[in-house]
Amino acid sequence: MIKAIIFDIGGVVTYNIGGYIRNDIIKTLGVTKDQYEKACHILVPLLSTDRITEEEFWQRFRAITKTTKVPLKNLWSREFSKRRKLRKDVVQIIKELKKKGIKLAALSNVIRSHSQVNDEKGIYRLFDVRILSYEVGLKKPDPQIYKLTLKKLGAKPEETVFIDNKLQNVEVAGNLGFSGIYYKSPGQLRKSLERLKLI
Repeated sequence: MIKAIIFDIGGVVTYNIGGYIRNDIIKTLGVTKDQYEKACHILVPLLSTDRITEEEFWQRFRAITKTTKVPLKNLWSREFSKRRKLRKDVVQIIKELKKKGIKLAALSNVIRSHSQVNDEKGIYRLFDVRILSYEVGLKKPDPQIYKLTLKKLGAKPEETVFIDNKLQNVEVAGNLGFSGIYYKSPGQLRKSLERLKLI
């Protein structure tokens, strides 16, 4: 019997706006898409697990990309703050699940400044439990962050559904014994939950 559901946030509960953030940083700092992606591949995992500060991120970003431009203090969050929006159809699903007494968790790979925006917009209030990568020093698909979420929920893997828009994250959850849903759209999510007789 399913007792708990874990939701990814970006790209599932909220719209995916990574492209706007990337384009803003590329334009502001005068770097190429390849330079941006190379730097972020190295540095975002460190930033999203709080192993470096945002200031250290930009110092190292400038060193990798060789840009001479200085980032504005809010460069990571200005487009994020402007464009962060909840998917109303998914919020409706969350409310229906809550009414049925299912425990809900947010499990998100997120940097501190983006989490602050999510907090301000009340996104985490939709959930009983929140596990954020920068707060716990772990990120998906590390199995330890899934186990930590289960512990906070007081649930076993076989009692839990995991929802994410990244296939690798869903596959890891499946290997740990979760029921996994690879998110593609609100309609597909609703049908998947209906098949599990959860809504």
